[in-house]
Amino acid sequence: MNRFTRMCRPSLPRAIILLALTLLFLPANAHEAETTIGEPGFRPDSEHAAAFVAACESSTIAVLPTIVRRVERSAVSFDSQAQVIEYLNEHGIGNASRRSLRVDLGPARRPSQWEMFQYASRSITERLADRPGRTDYTMVMEILVPDESAVFGIEVYIVDKAGQHVFSFLLNEHHAMFAEGNLYATGDTEKAREAMIRRATSVGLEALHAQLDKARG
Repeated sequence: MNRFTRMCRPSLPRAIILLALTLLFLPANAHEAETTIGEPGFRPDSEHAAAFVAACESSTIAVLPTIVRRVERSAVSFDSQAQVIEYLNEHGIGNASRRSLRVDLGPARRPSQWEMFQYASRSITERLADRPGRTDYTMVMEILVPDESAVFGIEVYIVDKAGQHVFSFLLNEHHAMFAEGNLYATGDTEKAREAMIRRATSVGLEALHAQLDKARG
């Protein structure tokens, strides 16, 4: 069992919550949650979270290109990356800057969002170990798009210089802010799909802000 798996292993009550949040990886429009909760996503416990929350406003954060993960392949969005950087700087969540390093997670073929979250977390840690950065933290957002017309889930990964996940979390249609985000393409055009990714990026950033507020109590 590696360090990240130990960190993310939930206690029994949290395991029950996690089970409710984890869906089989079906096309997003094939299933709609019957009920939603007000939590801003599911964030596994981390012994490093408190230090990140306390220091993030004055920390440097490198933002990688957003991963757009589809059934057959992964791509990246530089527009979403720029959106993340602008939001972090405008809201005082660290001194954010662009980093061009890409993380290729391959196709989204794992059976659940939780397994994809764990796989991506390990992959990001390994990728950063090969190319360590100079900032205090590194952040990358991942948007799951099993078909071209709707978003299935959003993940935010934040790691420190040692590659330890300090404030990574996921959200999906079981969370009200995701369900209310209109995360589907309004037409079969590239423009419509780009607008969907922009909305998903906004939802992920709003969830990050809410997670920080919640952690600060």
